[in-house]
Amino acid sequence: MITLDQIKQLDFKVRKAIDKINSLKSANNMLQEKLDTYQIRIEELEILIDTFKEDQGEIEHGIIDALNQLDILEDNIIAPEENISLKQDFTEDDKEISEPVQEEIVEIENPETSEEETEVEVDNLQEDDSDSSDDSNDSEVELDIF
Repeated sequence: MITLDQIKQLDFKVRKAIDKINSLKSANNMLQEKLDTYQIRIEELEILIDTFKEDQGEIEHGIIDALNQLDILEDNIIAPEENISLKQDFTEDDKEISEPVQEEIVEIENPETSEEETEVEVDNLQEDDSDSSDDSNDSEVELDIF
């Protein structure tokens, strides 16, 4: 048979289970409310992320445009300077090449000059060449200093 003590123990266990179920229900409700709050916050953050991605794309596009404009500006500035320096180099090279050729032509056009005069002219040309090579060495020294 069932005794009164067994019924009291059963009543005690049922009340304990009901209390536990109620506490678990309140914890579940509290967690559900937190979850709802977090889901709302997640949606807000996703909107912010999308906004930042769009802004980032615009920023990258702006930077690329600015770099392209700088490249164009650099090309416009450097290209004329290179053309000027190339023209100067070309002109200097022409002078160096044309001067000895003109002197040789003069010697050929004047076959009446004697061998001694020709030797003197050749010596003068060699001295000029050695002077010009000294000048180039000086410029090399200057470049090494800087």
